Amino acid sequence: MTDPLQGVERFAILVAGLVAIFLLARSSWVDNALSRAIAWALKRYSDLDTRDYAGLLHLAGDYAIMELEVQKEGWLAGKRLEELRLADEGILVLGMTSPDGSYIGAPRGETVIEPGQILILYGQSPSLAELGSRKSGKSGERAHKRATSKQKKIEKEEAKGSAG
Repeated sequence: MTDPLQGVERFAILVAGLVAIFLLARSSWVDNALSRAIAWALKRYSDLDTRDYAGLLHLAGDYAIMELEVQKEGWLAGKRLEELRLADEGILVLGMTSPDGSYIGAPRGETVIEPGQILILYGQSPSLAELGSRKSGKSGERAHKRATSKQKKIEKEEAKGSAG
């Protein structure tokens, strides 16, 4: 028969191990060391160019990159990029993938957004999330106007901050 204390000891060791893994995963020192080790290994054993893309893009605060699948009933579907005026909302379209797998990097204004395409977007997380749930029609147009007004306020605040 198994001693009940052995079960408690094993459980305690398991919990301690999980806590240690959790603490290591949150450690910036471990993150930096692993990043350096991975970069060194990739440089030595592959042709891959490694970069800290979050750092390159200055992703801080609420800014993020997101993939968004265009829905048939969504506000984006069937419109040209220039017509959407996403930049007025502080959102940039970095690229798009069609359902057939073809990719367009930095699409231009005349590009039509079709259902099923996946857009790669850059902007503030709340704005990106709202865009993803925006429906077509008048409610979508009102949401676009609200988002545009909000972005203008953000730009004014940023201009005040950099001027002062």
